[in-house]
Amino acid sequence: VGECGGLLGMAKSYLHFHDHHLSVAQELDNVPLQTKAYFNMATLSQQLQDYSEALKYYQEILTSGVKMRDRSVEMRAYAGLGACSRQVGELTTALNYYQQYLSIALKLPDNTAISKAY
Repeated sequence: VGECGGLLGMAKSYLHFHDHHLSVAQELDNVPLQTKAYFNMATLSQQLQDYSEALKYYQEILTSGVKMRDRSVEMRAYAGLGACSRQVGELTTALNYYQQYLSIALKLPDNTAISKAY
C-alpha cells in the first residue's frame, strides 16, 4: 500500500504504512524486512525533499547491511547517503559516500552499479 501511495504522489500520507511495516519487522526481529522498510521510508522522504530524515533512514540501512554482511545493501545505502548529502549541499560528504559506493561496486563486481557510480 505504501509503495503505491508514494508512486501516486501521496508520499506523506503513506509514510505511516512503511512505519507500520518497520514495527512489524522489528517485532519479528527480521533485519531484511526492517531494511526494506527503511529503504521505502528513505525513498518517500527523498520524494518529500526531507533529506535529513532520508539520511537517517540510509544510516539505518547501512547499519543493517553491515549486520547482515550484505555488501549490496551497504552499496545502495552509500548511494542514498551520497544523493541526500549532495541535495543538502554537503558535497565533500557526498563524494566520500559515492567513493564508498564505487569501492563496493568494484569488489562485487556489479557492472550496473559501477557504471552508475562513475
